[in-house]
Parts: sequence; structure tokens; C-alpha cells
Amino acid sequence: MEAGAYGYMLKNAGKSELVTALNAIVSGKKYLTPELDALIKNGDLYKDRQGENSYGSLTKREIQIVKLVLEQYTTQEIAERLFLSTDTVETHRRNMMHKLDVRNTAGLVKYAMERGWG
Repeated sequence: MEAGAYGYMLKNAGKSELVTALNAIVSGKKYLTPELDALIKNGDLYKDRQGENSYGSLTKREIQIVKLVLEQYTTQEIAERLFLSTDTVETHRRNMMHKLDVRNTAGLVKYAMERGWG
């Protein structure tokens, strides 16, 4: 949003959320998907966990995947790029979210961006 985007929503958003977002943007407002908005409003509840400025307990493969997520690669593109199955990429993503104590991809992106991983 700081770079000039008017809205952000997850790719699994439904039609009604898309309509809501478009209406907000057309009327001059910005739109942020509710999941990400809640994460931002609640802040980081786990500031005491290790790895605040490093990749902590992430494996080399998980680090590769999180960097590609930050570059907006899809799961399929990440799988092709790293010669993995999409199921393996999703497993790595779930493991990262568990290790970093985030609930979804938006949380993973927020966590990584706050720490300058991107």
C-alpha cells in the first residue's frame, strides 16, 4: 500500500469481497482484505520469539520458498522453479507458518516484510 496500491486481497477471495473492494476503490477509499487488516491492527503478539532479525529455525528450503512468496510467485511457479511438487511447497509453507506462529500467507508475508526479509 505504501508503494501506491489502492487495495490488497488474497487470491482465494470470493466474488462478494471483490465487489466490496472495487466499490471501495472506485469511491476513493483503499481496501485491505479483512485477514490482513486484523493482523495489522493486532500487531505482533509474539515479539519475544527468537529470530526477529534472522530466519531463525527455518530450513534453507523454507527460506528459498518464503523469498519466492515475497516475490509474488505462485505455489505452482515455486514448485516448478525448485523442482518440487505443489504439495511439497504447501507443506513447507504450512511448516513455516507453524514455526513463525502465523495463521495464513498474509501473516507470513507481514512477518517477513517487518523483518526486512524481502
